[in-house]
Amino acid sequence: DYEMGKRHGLQMINVMNKDATINEQGGPYGGLDRYEARRQLVADLEATGNLVKTEPHTLSIGLCSRCGTVIEPLLSLQWWVRMEPLAKPAVAAVREGRIKLVPERFDQIYYQWMENPRDWVISRQLWWGHRVPVWYCDTCGQQTVSVETPQQCAHCGSGTIKQDEDVLDTWFSSGLWPFSTLGWPDDTEDFRRFYPTSVLETGYDILFFWVARMIFMGIYLTGKEPFHTVYLHGLVRDEFNRKMSKSLDNTVDPIELGEKYGTDAMRFTFATSSTPGQDFSLQPLRLEAARNFANKLWNATRFVITKLGDLPRDASSLVTAERLATEPYTLADRWIISRYHRVQMDVDRLLGSFNLGEAGRQIQTFFWEELADWYIEIAKVQLEGDEQRQRLTRSVLYTVLEGSLRLLHPYMPFVTETAWQHLTGGALGKALIIAEYPRGDAAALDDQAERDFVQVQDIVSGIRNARNEMGVEAVRWVEAIIVAGEKAATIEQERASISRLARVSPEALEIVESLAEKPEGATGLVAGTVEVYLPLAGMVDVAKERARLTAELERTEADISRREAKLANESFTSRAPAKIVQGERDILATAQTTAEKLRTQLAALG
Repeated sequence: DYEMGKRHGLQMINVMNKDATINEQGGPYGGLDRYEARRQLVADLEATGNLVKTEPHTLSIGLCSRCGTVIEPLLSLQWWVRMEPLAKPAVAAVREGRIKLVPERFDQIYYQWMENPRDWVISRQLWWGHRVPVWYCDTCGQQTVSVETPQQCAHCGSGTIKQDEDVLDTWFSSGLWPFSTLGWPDDTEDFRRFYPTSVLETGYDILFFWVARMIFMGIYLTGKEPFHTVYLHGLVRDEFNRKMSKSLDNTVDPIELGEKYGTDAMRFTFATSSTPGQDFSLQPLRLEAARNFANKLWNATRFVITKLGDLPRDASSLVTAERLATEPYTLADRWIISRYHRVQMDVDRLLGSFNLGEAGRQIQTFFWEELADWYIEIAKVQLEGDEQRQRLTRSVLYTVLEGSLRLLHPYMPFVTETAWQHLTGGALGKALIIAEYPRGDAAALDDQAERDFVQVQDIVSGIRNARNEMGVEAVRWVEAIIVAGEKAATIEQERASISRLARVSPEALEIVESLAEKPEGATGLVAGTVEVYLPLAGMVDVAKERARLTAELERTEADISRREAKLANESFTSRAPAKIVQGERDILATAQTTAEKLRTQLAALG
């Protein structure tokens, strides 16, 4: 209505009082409540025969956030800022690359707002805020605008002046933040040293309200852009992906989350659950997983500390690329050191491109799935070796754990600081928070060791899966023949680790280059370029296993027959809901797959 009135040059008439009653401009409806006036207007139209029809109409109505009262548009006298001369330099700052928005897709949103700016009303009728710096003279009626509080009217010299009671828009005040906090408008040491700033991190929903205003006010008042990068994070939504709001009563208290899951777990969840500019749903399972990760980190640190013995807790014990090249580290040692440095380099690249969540996720994956699940388990075996092997293993454990704590510190500051202090005893610095962040050393990368160790992992995982499929007890030692070809010598180096991790008896583990023929009564599996054979006699009672599989196959085949007959019945397929019919087909397909696996297992038994 307002825009239509402007286009047609209509007079702006205010028909409402501040108590939502109609004023004298409302003619015969003057003095009526707004709702009563509307009902009376409809009745009058109907009485005069000018009402065509009444029908429901849906529209967006503003409500007071505190009491829910419907808000009515009201013309009033306000202070404004002309935006066009401010917006142009702000647009140029982004277009010309002096300010970078992350992610870049928000550039277009920024341009849409700033290339078609509306003048900005900056006065507010609130109790708190910066007072509008305008004084009114009771004598001459003129206005005095001043940074300092004036003692008299600038026009007539009268002392009977009164300051405007309005306050400035909060975003006006907030827009001054990058430089007003540094002492501006005075030329302070802090202002000269720290302005312009570097990176601003904030939510994408206030890109216009706050970010744009800091940009154009910084340029206008200081001549410089206030920062070079703006990182825009998404919004935190509830577990049902709804925006958090008071009306839905679905907000969460960070203090309560911290008490329940731990501050580190909460921080890690927020930092790693989304990508730049994307909302994420705050799931309790994510918080629980982060809490479990913090526990894993703590327990791993405790274990390593108990195994370090008399190893010096200083830089002399850190494994470097030079030491890798001159000392007899194992394949597992060289693998974890290479992976450690590769993750450092990946994290450095990701942080540099503001992929903070992915960087944190990669650190977690490395720590849990590679360091804790693989290397620490192998270290337990290596620590049973001679004095040199124990010393080298301890140095690797110390190096990788210490560096991993540094990598994780920005994401989980409290548990990592405490763990690092216990691990290093202060020998590497007073505090982790001021320690150098890892960057990675390309000289420590070992592509061949990484490929070879993946082969070892495939062997161990393959044997474990076969044991599970055949129901072998976890405590039972089994036999295995590994046909490794040209990799036989490499796999032989990890014999003890394969034996322990896959639960293969050391005396019954054969590692050979080739076999003349496949062993009878053995199940086979392929792990990369390596073949592994597991003699069934060493894993199960063949007769009992054959009887069990046969009985299970008979039950499965009977189920298949019943379902095939059911689906062949046209009366069922034509009358039952499509969802039910499809469900039957899916169950049949699963049963057929199960039957095929059972036949394969029976064939392997001979």
